[in-house]
Amino acid sequence: MSEEQGIALKTTDRDWFTIHRGASPVLGTAIHNGHEVNHDLEDHMALAEDERLREEDPFTEFTIRDLPNRIAFHRSRFAVDLNRARDKAVYLSPEQSWGLEVFKDPPTEEMVEQSLLMHDHYYIMLKTMLRELEARIHHMA
Repeated sequence: MSEEQGIALKTTDRDWFTIHRGASPVLGTAIHNGHEVNHDLEDHMALAEDERLREEDPFTEFTIRDLPNRIAFHRSRFAVDLNRARDKAVYLSPEQSWGLEVFKDPPTEEMVEQSLLMHDHYYIMLKTMLRELEARIHHMA
């Protein structure tokens, strides 16, 4: 986990997501907060870093900052979109990405699998956290 520094959440390019836990039954998520892309995947992208900001929401973590339980995802939705089913989570055609040509060269199968692994791990973590919150609520009742 990273520490909060001023208004920005300090992360590294290795952080997939940041979790904060507290004594509350409420959980907030910022799944499109991220802008990070693995370097090998970024080399295949047609979109420049500033062009990605068109659909990324890099400050959505601020809308959940006051919640004791919160998750901010730090990867660009152009690497993996957590708001989509696993089989559609990596944009491989402009039809999947608002008509944007995301890649100049298609990502390798290994790159796609790496992105999908992030999708898998995020939802495993989220399911576990939700079960723990549910158990805590039942324990308190």
